[in-house]
Amino acid sequence: MTDPRRRDLRRTAASVLLFAAVALAAGCSGTFASKTIVIPDEEERASSPDKLGDSFEAGAIFKLAGKGVEAGDWLGWLDADSLLVAYRGRDGMIRLSSADYRYETLRTLPVPESKAGPESLSPDGRRVAWEAWGDDGAKLLLRDVGKNGSEDGGASVQVDEKAGDRLGEPSWSGDGRYLAYAKKTSAAGRAKPVLVVYDVERAVSNEYEIADWSGEEIGSVRVSDDGTAAAFFFSSDGFAGVKLGELADGTFREWDEFASARDGLGEFASGHRFVFTVGKGSLVLYDPEHASTVTLAERVSGFRLSPDRELVAYSDYGEEAIIVAKLQGNNLLGARPIYRGLRSPGLLWSPDGRKLLVNGRNATVPMPSESTEGDYPFVIELK
Repeated sequence: MTDPRRRDLRRTAASVLLFAAVALAAGCSGTFASKTIVIPDEEERASSPDKLGDSFEAGAIFKLAGKGVEAGDWLGWLDADSLLVAYRGRDGMIRLSSADYRYETLRTLPVPESKAGPESLSPDGRRVAWEAWGDDGAKLLLRDVGKNGSEDGGASVQVDEKAGDRLGEPSWSGDGRYLAYAKKTSAAGRAKPVLVVYDVERAVSNEYEIADWSGEEIGSVRVSDDGTAAAFFFSSDGFAGVKLGELADGTFREWDEFASARDGLGEFASGHRFVFTVGKGSLVLYDPEHASTVTLAERVSGFRLSPDRELVAYSDYGEEAIIVAKLQGNNLLGARPIYRGLRSPGLLWSPDGRKLLVNGRNATVPMPSESTEGDYPFVIELK
């Protein structure tokens, strides 16, 4: 067993070295913002795999303030170094810019301007879903922003010519191949919702009727990476929940249903496992193969799975901390805080899984109390 006096001495030495390193970084560069690095003690390191201990530490933190776009909507990552930001000019038109998170570069992208803004960026950073309005109503478009946001982006592709019938915002599969949403249709004089899954590679939309639909109000939709499973959030008579099921032969067939927020956060992990939040912030994983659920964490106000689906970043509103852990099987391992001071941030992983875009101004799921964050978004580098 480690002698407590020797352990305290090592902690004191580590604190002195950390303070000196932070002071040196602050004096050499005006780019870095204040950061909180959590250094585990020796016993904590021993209880977790070495790989996790080496990976889950915060390095530099870059605050996204300056260049006149800090009040814009940071949509996500174009690549490992560049972010996509949408902002409204004085003329009321919305424009897109590519920004190196270190602010070495910032340029406006050759995307048609619009008064209706972009809705979501694909996880691979290649395409933006965009709603455009015309004399004949709203249309849902996809714009290829090209590699690294370069000017060789392709023309807009029309996904839905009747986007005004959509229910909720579109969402992407984890690999960026599928775009999913719900929309209203009329059948036998009755308005019914269907789930729409657009295959980017094949440029084809498929609609799925909801088997045994009983009048629920449909919100946002999620789709698996293989396009054969989906989840949608709904509400009915004061009850809010999420339904998960199979997509086959033009029909969504339900596997299971759980209580959840109507527009709660949820993502498919590897296979058809689904991670989502319930109640006051329980992070739950559902495994359809075994028809089982397991609680991964509590007091979660937002989370994101990494692109390879091996890591989870989530915010603990009790500790006011951002925590990173490894999703192994149906368990979280090596959970460790990498930043403190935010209760309900939005989180977006970079494509290389080594950086997090943190937006402290937007809660990803409802909070038990009001959020008071006012900081600009920032990027955490993991080392």
